[in-house]
Amino acid sequence: MKRLTMDSLHFLVEELHVDGFRFDLAGILGEKDPYSVDWNDGIDPALTVLQDIIDDPILQENNTRIISEPWTAAGTGPGIGGFPSSSNDPDFAWHEWNAHFRDWWRNFVNDDNFRLNSTEGVDGGQVLTGSSAVYGWNDRKPYHSVNFITAHDGFTLYDLFSYEEKQNGCGLLNPVCCDDPMSVWCDDSSGEEHNRSRNWGDENTKRQMMRNMFTAMFVSHGTPMILGGDEWMRTQFGNNNAYTDASDNEWNWHRWGEWQSTYAWHRARMHDFVRNLTRFRRERAYAVSPSEHDGGMPYSWKNAGNSDMNGDQWGSQRHVMIHYYRDGEAKWADKPELLVLINMERGAVDFTLPEGRTWARVIDTQSWFDMPGTIGDEEMGWFAENPSQDPYYSANITLDSPLVLEDSVYGVTGSSIVVLEEVF
Repeated sequence: MKRLTMDSLHFLVEELHVDGFRFDLAGILGEKDPYSVDWNDGIDPALTVLQDIIDDPILQENNTRIISEPWTAAGTGPGIGGFPSSSNDPDFAWHEWNAHFRDWWRNFVNDDNFRLNSTEGVDGGQVLTGSSAVYGWNDRKPYHSVNFITAHDGFTLYDLFSYEEKQNGCGLLNPVCCDDPMSVWCDDSSGEEHNRSRNWGDENTKRQMMRNMFTAMFVSHGTPMILGGDEWMRTQFGNNNAYTDASDNEWNWHRWGEWQSTYAWHRARMHDFVRNLTRFRRERAYAVSPSEHDGGMPYSWKNAGNSDMNGDQWGSQRHVMIHYYRDGEAKWADKPELLVLINMERGAVDFTLPEGRTWARVIDTQSWFDMPGTIGDEEMGWFAENPSQDPYYSANITLDSPLVLEDSVYGVTGSSIVVLEEVF
């Protein structure tokens, strides 16, 4: 079986020029024979095909991306953080879908009682900076953490903020349950029950939460992964198991032109917001996308008063400031400092900005800059006050025309994220 696996990968890479592979339920490849050992026995990935894959010279030569969904249906295998790095190339290793990142951010945004250091044993600071405690033990890099909020299994990002519970019974994506509820093809019990979702009700607020999640992925250390369609607010109408034959219909197909509709300003703006986030990350990789743990621009954790965060604040607050700063090393001399202001309190928080610098706003996820969202909405918000501006482009991210701040305090609206950049 190992030989078949490796030969198949070689063929796909050398003959079909496949760039990478994502292994579904990849932990299975790290299991021992269930008929000869106890499931609870320790598992050494070095003795399995997991190590063969990551040590393979052909895959290394082609810089093939090797990505795992690190869990299994039975809860076996190495688990999150347990996948190996190469024994012969220190830069080659398994990437992993980081479910800690997904779950922490879903809780942090949707649960009013969830704090920076969660009750689930996941450190918010770790999640934001590459999860070195999870992946650094075998010298894996920040980019080996694949940071995601949604995937093909589960809710879309829009649905994550639109439904309290899955809607997998009778519906547009499962019409068989409407026509014949007793059919064997009507599986309304499928799909994850614990989604950490929330129906925010107001459409403006839903879009704000989506921008929060996109921003979280692009300012965090690691490799961001976006579910296709989320960038233009695709919905599955609450179905969180739509990867089935029963859901293969026009309501589930990707309606690619929908975001370009003459009435869907909000979809076009979301698309533009994400497009510019990719540019933001690429141009500021020295801070938000380091190739080594603690290898990028130095950063510090600050409270709203611009003092160092303490343990009590990590355990009680839902807001924090990350300051990327120059420490005197020549390589940072021409790099602007950054401030990431995160406020998931439901009310506004005033952040005191570091002195001795001029700051400009490049990102603010709050709804004001996205209103009105569609034709017929109440005439209020940034576009109502700036009617000459093209309504199909996002005002929540302004990389080419950032607003230079005059005050030393910035008020961050509740449930939003702001990024400020130093102006030389």
